[in-house]
Amino acid sequence: MRHPKDPNRHLPWETRLPSTTQALGRYVDLQHIPPERLQIATARGSKIHDYIFMDLSDLWIPPALITPDIEGYWKSYLHFKNVMIQETLLVEKKLVCTCFGYTGILDWCGILHGDKGLTVVDWKSPITEGKTWRSQLAAYWHLVEKHMAPPLDLPVERCGSLMLSPKGTIPSFREYTKFQPDYFSDFLSALDAYRRFT
Repeated sequence: MRHPKDPNRHLPWETRLPSTTQALGRYVDLQHIPPERLQIATARGSKIHDYIFMDLSDLWIPPALITPDIEGYWKSYLHFKNVMIQETLLVEKKLVCTCFGYTGILDWCGILHGDKGLTVVDWKSPITEGKTWRSQLAAYWHLVEKHMAPPLDLPVERCGSLMLSPKGTIPSFREYTKFQPDYFSDFLSALDAYRRFT
């Protein structure tokens, strides 16, 4: 039973579910990053995600929006898009897992050139790989595979983080496919801990 003073008690049930970011958030150590630097990086990451969404949604992006602070990341993304993306099926899509009880907004899902199945990708702008990224992508894989409505006709075959280069060079794709079930198990453990201690 929910506490009678819970401010979320009138919200739809799916809005009360924890997100992948919330479940994994306590395992992301940002204490060593100065607050002002973290704020700049967060704002930069939001802009990159917004403009990629616009681009993949066939919306016009005024050139002036691609400011010097994101120009390298943008060029790096375009390398990937122009060479690797065959078809975009989902972009910035929120999905709800009704069996384990969580939500996630995945950056991109589609078909890469040469593949027959789906790939789930998360755009990343940090220069070092985060320790929670594998579990995050495994959770997104589950959302696409089990909770997409209507379901996509193709199976999910790959998932990974695309680390965009600030220098505008070819991005690095960190693939987590091989051990996806293990990473999903890790995510479920984090989700359970979040529920128990939050």
